[in-house]
Amino acid sequence: MPRQKDAFRNRLVFVWPALEFANLDQCEAVAQRFAGRKHVISIEYRESKRLSIDAKSKPLCFQRVTLFPSGYPQKWQSVRLFLRLVRVVLQQGSATFFFENYEDPAVWLVAISLRLLSWRTYVLSDSKFDDEPRGKLGELRKFIFLLPYLGALTSSPRGRDYLRFLGIAGERIFLGYSTLSITRIQALSGAAPAPEGTPFNERVFVVAAQLISAVSLAGTLAAYQVYRDLVAKPRPLRIISSGALDQEVCQKIDELEKAYSVTISGGIQPNAVLEELSKAIALILYGGIDPSEKIVPQAQCLGLPILLSETYGASVDLVRSGANGFVVEEDNPRGLAYFMSLLSEDADLWKKMCGQAQKSSHLSDVENFVSGVESLIKVC
Repeated sequence: MPRQKDAFRNRLVFVWPALEFANLDQCEAVAQRFAGRKHVISIEYRESKRLSIDAKSKPLCFQRVTLFPSGYPQKWQSVRLFLRLVRVVLQQGSATFFFENYEDPAVWLVAISLRLLSWRTYVLSDSKFDDEPRGKLGELRKFIFLLPYLGALTSSPRGRDYLRFLGIAGERIFLGYSTLSITRIQALSGAAPAPEGTPFNERVFVVAAQLISAVSLAGTLAAYQVYRDLVAKPRPLRIISSGALDQEVCQKIDELEKAYSVTISGGIQPNAVLEELSKAIALILYGGIDPSEKIVPQAQCLGLPILLSETYGASVDLVRSGANGFVVEEDNPRGLAYFMSLLSEDADLWKKMCGQAQKSSHLSDVENFVSGVESLIKVC
């Protein structure tokens, strides 16, 4: 029994669909904090397409396990995931486990199995009440899926309220989930955070997303056309996507490019996204655009004000309207255009907001994740 307790104390296992850059930051930070005391293990279903070759080949200070190195199975997906995951998890011995994707049936069954063995399980979630319309049956389902977990890490006070509503005790919910390494982001950008670096008059507005559709771009483009009528020297609009661009989007941009200085690029790699942000005057997230992973914390690390719709979940919690950016209604492109004109023409206002953005970035630093992990281990 003492040997089992020692193993339990000395292993921290994180389970996610793919090891993204932010997860890499989190595992490394936890491993460094607990160096010599705990062994950190990352279990991923598949390899992330977004991790660069450099990141994959980089020596890690934690153990990395990929369940499906040759690709995630399509046939009998949940069954095969459960069998592979439960086998690998049990091989780790008794440990403390942190799970993403708690609504996946395979993850739920594995978490239940671990709790039957009296092993500790925690959930990583940034869901909130206002993410989407809620129904009684859906919330009951989530309540059931959260039963195996002793506590949680989330991204915001609203996320904590939601998890508490779903049955997890408030004193066992901590913040710090949606975080990354500020040091890594600033180093990869290759430029000093704003307002340093690219001169004010040479900066452009940037939209950064995972996937872009013509429908999701409509509001931003409408706001941009209004903005151009508000200022004497409008700045270009740069749209970048980590995914492929559909034909409808490209056709829409072609119509605007010559007349309105709008450019768009698809398949942008993470490092290139940071380079684009280092040349921006502000980041725009508006009209249902699917944002790139952790794009708001990244932009704030680089000192950028954020212009975003009020429906962007945890990102809204990082933006204080009038301080480090502006939050605008989803159906108000003229409001977005007005805020764009303010930042575009008032260098003093922009510089003040850049300073506030940098100050805000500590809320997204990976050290908050480590503190959350420590707190969970202590209280339950």
